Amino acid sequence: RGERRVRVHGDGGGRGAVIEGDAGEPSIMAHAIMRAPLAFWTLAALCLVVGAVAFALVVVPRWTRALDPAAGSPRVTGAALAGAARIGGVAAWWGLAGAVLRFGEQLGEIADPSASRGLGVWEGLRAAYPVDALLGTTWGRGWIAQLVGFLVCALALRRARRAHAGGVLVAGAGAWRVALVGAAVLAAAPAWMGHAAADEGWPVLAHVADALHVAAAGVWAGGLALVLLAGLPALVHARRPQRTQAAYALVRAFSPAALGAVALLAGSGVVSAGRRLAPVWPARLEELPAAVAATGAYGVTLGAKLAFVAVAFGLGAWNWRRQTARLRAEGAAPPVRAPERGTPDAVADVVAPLDGEAARFARLGGVELFAAGLALVVTAVLIGTAPPEPPEPGAAPLAHAPDADPPDAARQTR
Repeated sequence: RGERRVRVHGDGGGRGAVIEGDAGEPSIMAHAIMRAPLAFWTLAALCLVVGAVAFALVVVPRWTRALDPAAGSPRVTGAALAGAARIGGVAAWWGLAGAVLRFGEQLGEIADPSASRGLGVWEGLRAAYPVDALLGTTWGRGWIAQLVGFLVCALALRRARRAHAGGVLVAGAGAWRVALVGAAVLAAAPAWMGHAAADEGWPVLAHVADALHVAAAGVWAGGLALVLLAGLPALVHARRPQRTQAAYALVRAFSPAALGAVALLAGSGVVSAGRRLAPVWPARLEELPAAVAATGAYGVTLGAKLAFVAVAFGLGAWNWRRQTARLRAEGAAPPVRAPERGTPDAVADVVAPLDGEAARFARLGGVELFAAGLALVVTAVLIGTAPPEPPEPGAAPLAHAPDADPPDAARQTR
């Protein structure tokens, strides 16, 4: 199968030694793809947890201020918070299980059953499966932080769900603040488990950029998921004449957080990609084709991720510019007179599903979320793909493009 490649995160003094794949570009790529499902599992759970916390602490307060209390807004926002706590809590337990499975997967990569020969049962297990050694690496410490973050969020959101049971709005603030601490730990943990841990030139910058990137992805993609799965469904507690206005207020409350998250996601992504691609960054423009080729599997995967992110950004921009205006126009239309309370028509009016522009926004938002999910799938492959390494000392510089003039000839022609 070829020689196994081991990438050491740090100086090798116990800071981390994680097997990335067999030597050779195709084998490394196949290995990253095989590891992607569990990575996607935990990333998706992390985004939903961060999105639930951002939805409860940032979006819902703005949404509440924009709604009319006489139209039943406490009931609507209380139901939205209950839904957010339920979705975030399930995601946290889901992520906890995924983290345990990822540890088993990582331990299997460094296991050596032959090391147990001639030893007792307990000593043989410790020699064959070096749990202590793995926990002592940078990856292991990041995994512990991730496990603790998921557990804290799961318990806090369980308490928040109970506090908001029945659509109670004014409750659970303390539980959401505890969940915020857990979400911050979750956002920081991947930096210790991925490429940022191997950045010895600017380690602090790499870790901060990675943590901000994860947090921004959670606020944007996870927040959008919570708007679609918790915010819009809560509108069934409002009467139909007020639903479009409430949907418009919800989108307006989420838009500033989404725009800020997208800007932060793009900025931190540029910094992180710049650090990963620095070893092959061309010194001259004519070296760019050779530098792109030198990025290998990492460059191809990064390009696929950027393509899906661009599609998701484009759909989000369309929703923000066009669909928000349609919601505002429909909400400003003269409302249809609501049926009298207690009549069959009044009951049907309350339980009727979303329609009109609110339903259209939900469908388009679902397409945007699907594109973001595809970007997350590619990200799961990317974090298991080794970035390009600097050329060995004494290696030849990057070749010029075939049709490019040599530097001396170019200077003479000028």
